[in-house]
Amino acid sequence: MPSHSGACVYPRPEIQLAEDQKRLLRLLRSDVPRSRIELSRLLDINNGVVTRLSRELISLGLIREAEAQAAARGRPSLPLHLRQDGAYAIGAATHPGWVDISIVDFGGNPLAQKSCPWDEGEPRQFAEMLSGEVAALTANLRLRHARFLGFGISVPGFSVGSHAQRHTVERMHSWRDQDLSAVLGELLDGPVWIENDANAAAIAEYYQAGTRSGSSMLVLFLGHGVGGGCISGGQLFLGEYANAGEIGVLYPLDRPRPSAVDLIQTLEASGNRQIDLLHLAEHLVRHEDIVEAWIARAAEQLELAVLSGIAWFDPASIVISGTLPDRILDPLATRLRDMPWEKRLGGRPIPSIKASRLQGRAAAIGAAFLPIHHMIAPQG
Repeated sequence: MPSHSGACVYPRPEIQLAEDQKRLLRLLRSDVPRSRIELSRLLDINNGVVTRLSRELISLGLIREAEAQAAARGRPSLPLHLRQDGAYAIGAATHPGWVDISIVDFGGNPLAQKSCPWDEGEPRQFAEMLSGEVAALTANLRLRHARFLGFGISVPGFSVGSHAQRHTVERMHSWRDQDLSAVLGELLDGPVWIENDANAAAIAEYYQAGTRSGSSMLVLFLGHGVGGGCISGGQLFLGEYANAGEIGVLYPLDRPRPSAVDLIQTLEASGNRQIDLLHLAEHLVRHEDIVEAWIARAAEQLELAVLSGIAWFDPASIVISGTLPDRILDPLATRLRDMPWEKRLGGRPIPSIKASRLQGRAAAIGAAFLPIHHMIAPQG
């Protein structure tokens, strides 16, 4: 059962839903329409209650009935869909030197995305930049403000004191010792959810995979550092102090580690000029030997994290995610998948191991999905 300590307080979603309404919405997250009879069976509640719940969610603009067939006779009960335009949210992920911004609809589908330079300013400067970029991105989207659920912001740093207070990396030291939900919420004039980049990525990867991946997932996020996000029962597993998945402690800062920043440092140490992580892909083809050696070393380092994750967490799937391009993540996941897990695990079930398909934007997409996730997630 996921642990949510009393210190882990999120903003309250603008739309308050009952638990059965949330359960129904979670079943409709797949693109497959479901009849009321099917929903009644899956939810284990009688058809009359499902009819009432669906009527309430239709009136809220969150679901709709499928189009009636022209040849249908009478007024049959029509299957139900999630309304993709039922709500939207905005996410931003902070990275070394840039910010990824994503706007998603109620189904989690990106409506607009952008990467823009950022010089690691204070929260107020960040909010001003984000407001300007969002205004430009939404200008032609015809979004209804009444459908806006809030902002999700992912930051690199562990939780201290409260969930919204983060010990951020040194380049964002001005963000420390603040209730970031409150500070950024006031500056952005809306509810703000704060999460670390690995947990945000875990949310994105989980909803990207949908019900095909089961209800548990471990995401290893390679960015500024090395982090992990755990999904259990469709929820983020946070731990007692909201720091579950902080696997960076396995890799000391004064030694090589399997992170995107470490790859850049490795390339620069071989005589390359300063490399911008945002444009890392441009340098990889010219340095294949260095890149291949780094992938081999990173896979060996991540083997411990994967093995311990399987031992402690027993996930259905493991996703290798981060800000690294597919050129790195794909062979890294392949090396990890090809390790002798049968011998290590002694016949125990082996989770699927795969690379992210979100092209380095998992943290931003997951951050945008935070307001939606917390609106439909089970209570605590």
